[in-house]
Amino acid sequence: MLKKITSIELINKFKNLYKKKKTLSIIGITSLLFLITLGIFASFSKDTKTKEISGPFVKDQVIIKYKVDLSQSVEFKQKLTSLGVISQEKVYKTSTNPSLSKYYILKLKQGIDVKSVVKELSKFNELEKAEPNYIFSAQAEPNDPSYPKEWALQKIDMPNAWIIGTGTSETKVAVVDTGVDGSHPEFNGRISLAADCASGTCVDSTATDNSYHGTHVAGTIGAATNNGVGVAGINWNINFIVAKMLNSQGTGSGTALVSGIIFASENGARVINLSLGGAHACSSMEQDAINFAINNGTTVIVAAGNSNMNASNFSPASCQGVLVVGATGPNDERAVYSNFGSIVDIAAPGGNSNGAAKTAANTILSTAPGGSYQVLQGTSMATPHVVGVAALLLSVNPGLSPSQVKSCLVDNADPISTDKPIGPRLNAFKTLNACSGLPPIVTTTTTTIAGSTTTTTTIAGTTTTTTTVPGSATTTTTTIPTDPDEEDTTTTTIPIFYNCVFDPSCALNQGQIQFCPLKCTKK
Repeated sequence: MLKKITSIELINKFKNLYKKKKTLSIIGITSLLFLITLGIFASFSKDTKTKEISGPFVKDQVIIKYKVDLSQSVEFKQKLTSLGVISQEKVYKTSTNPSLSKYYILKLKQGIDVKSVVKELSKFNELEKAEPNYIFSAQAEPNDPSYPKEWALQKIDMPNAWIIGTGTSETKVAVVDTGVDGSHPEFNGRISLAADCASGTCVDSTATDNSYHGTHVAGTIGAATNNGVGVAGINWNINFIVAKMLNSQGTGSGTALVSGIIFASENGARVINLSLGGAHACSSMEQDAINFAINNGTTVIVAAGNSNMNASNFSPASCQGVLVVGATGPNDERAVYSNFGSIVDIAAPGGNSNGAAKTAANTILSTAPGGSYQVLQGTSMATPHVVGVAALLLSVNPGLSPSQVKSCLVDNADPISTDKPIGPRLNAFKTLNACSGLPPIVTTTTTTIAGSTTTTTTIAGTTTTTTTVPGSATTTTTTIPTDPDEEDTTTTTIPIFYNCVFDPSCALNQGQIQFCPLKCTKK
């Protein structure tokens, strides 16, 4: 159905929007650009002295460089105030370099358009330069040659998580398992402490892995990353504590397990990986050791088990206070072997070949003894994904308690639909974004109810909510926090888009300027 509106009516609508004190939203700007392409608004030549502004920048700041320092000039301050500048501060406060000492950062009133201010300041003869305060971020994709094969890291959104943090050697993670091959290139110099606990008493040792299991687990948590070798680990930098309590056949005693847990926690492990299990309910001795670790600030994360049974029948999965991990395949399905039940807190990629040949595409590729790499599957492989993210979280927010770490991981995981309950699937980026203690980088939520679509986007604390109802207007609400106790909210309703053409029956009257009506159809 065509909606007839005149060009003057359309112009007046946008004139009214321009009268608002707040800057038009991106949707409004897009609409104006659409009108400009029709020739309704006059075009303006670009200031050739101003560089094209592209890329993200701080929304209320501009960087200037004086030709001669006029920061104390009352007259020049008035000129800045007229553009919405509320303060200026020297960038290089202690520099004696004459060139660097002329750089200042200008703070703008809320809602002032940075690009417009830069354009105006570029015309000032008193200034040498005017430009935005651009934002930089880590280039977080690693260069390890086998990284593209690690589908699990993509599934839990590690690339975005690495923008927030890549780990630190100050964070210690314990692998209580079959040992770790410390001579592997991926672990060179990264094992800070190792002990053999198989006898029930931990003794200083290299804790070399004479199996394969512990080395594979450790690689997922923290293989050396962005080093151009092998695989990528979740933590690019980390320190391992290795407690060897399982033999080459992958078995060990309860006293060996308890000794390993206490040894790791006493020596500063912030997270313990227990990719192991026994077919019994949690014993008092096991629970006491776990309680000791948790009370000592250590998060204990354990495998649910590989028996396709209820995890409540296994230990340490049935112990109180631990975080229990189930396994998923490449399509977020429950792995056919994964234990399940209400005590399983969270799921993570563990591989699911389901009878097919095991490959990097359906299982987990990681490190193996002797400097090699191999694919494995199991809740033992799922658990180190969660441990790795927990360690990454603690590297950026070390003050979190074990219960807070557990809540952060579970509350920010992605809901998945599985045949039997194994919890939501781990999401590294959402976890770090919500719990790092830093301003959120970006979160986007889209909800559609009865044809009405609402999209909420948060970027570094600024929230924009856009609601679109078919056949009516699009409403955009932007909330910009100015300080911890105050919010400023602006709501702008902008007409929906139209495809418009001039009425061909409208002709020019002997060269006189006139407005021809537009015929418009909703997009």
